[in-house]
Amino acid sequence: MKKKGFTLIELLAVIAILAILLTIAVPSVIKISNNIKKSMYEKKIETLKSAVKLYALDNEEECSSGFDSENGCSYTIAMTELLDSGYVKEDIKDETGSHITNPYPSEEAGFLNDEYLDNIKFSITIKENEAGSVYASDVSCIIGRLLKSITSTATGFENINVKNNDGIHFTRYTSDGGISITATSVDPKALVEVCIASNCSKGTGQATSGDAFNGRSELSGNIRITLNGQMDSSYITIKHEDIIDDDVYLSSIEPTTDGLEKINFSPSVTTYNQKITNSSLAGGGIKATAKKENAQIKICIHGSDTRCSSGKGFASYGGEVQNNSLTFKITVSNNGKTKEYNVNYRK
Repeated sequence: MKKKGFTLIELLAVIAILAILLTIAVPSVIKISNNIKKSMYEKKIETLKSAVKLYALDNEEECSSGFDSENGCSYTIAMTELLDSGYVKEDIKDETGSHITNPYPSEEAGFLNDEYLDNIKFSITIKENEAGSVYASDVSCIIGRLLKSITSTATGFENINVKNNDGIHFTRYTSDGGISITATSVDPKALVEVCIASNCSKGTGQATSGDAFNGRSELSGNIRITLNGQMDSSYITIKHEDIIDDDVYLSSIEPTTDGLEKINFSPSVTTYNQKITNSSLAGGGIKATAKKENAQIKICIHGSDTRCSSGKGFASYGGEVQNNSLTFKITVSNNGKTKEYNVNYRK
């Protein structure tokens, strides 16, 4: 006896029914998943706000000098301070261990990126009620610097390290013609505007603009990023150098002593005025590294021609603080060429 199978019409009917069921079920599953993610995110944000309030109340004395009976006292607390003092634990971050992500990026809540933890602060107001009890309110998150990166696909463009920068950026470009740069915000919802010379461009999350040098030795411009009423402005200067003379360029200058401010190094910048952050520091030193390993480096201190140290590829030298300052001259020599850098540390 022949077994009767499904007809083509019956199979098509079953497939159609399954498709309808999937159309109904999948959005519901996605919605449930998103609701769970949103709930977890909101709980983490509430945990952060609670930690900020607890820190503010435990450190009430920070507001004692500026307390106003009507408006209270407002001040900011760094995310790193909350972590270092134990008010926020490392497990506040998501399963990737890198950041707290908002499952709905289009909403206002934004994100907290671990790479920029020292860039994130919380604003809080401490007030006093009629009974004289102190309480904390009005917690909000502030992103100190909204600029994440400045990049270019142009050959010869020297990358810029914008982290912990003061908003003034210098770089060099060594190819012919013009150049365009792209500025990207730490928040993809931010309005970004980039102007190079007289050319301006706007975008959400990032923007690109540029110009031709046309015989000019440098191009200047600015970057403005706006998010939720907060504006972050940066300035950029792009120096045009016809030849990449890496023979006598340094790749880094670093302090070798705690209490000396870190140098935001750029090979095209030859003078650095830095701070001695430890007022009781008696002496300190620096290390300079060349781009070419065969380059000779000489470091002299306080303008002396004898108090120096030399090395091939790199050199280190230090000495005592004189007149509240430490001054270094670095000379790089290679293939008959020389270049000088100056580092001035002052209290």
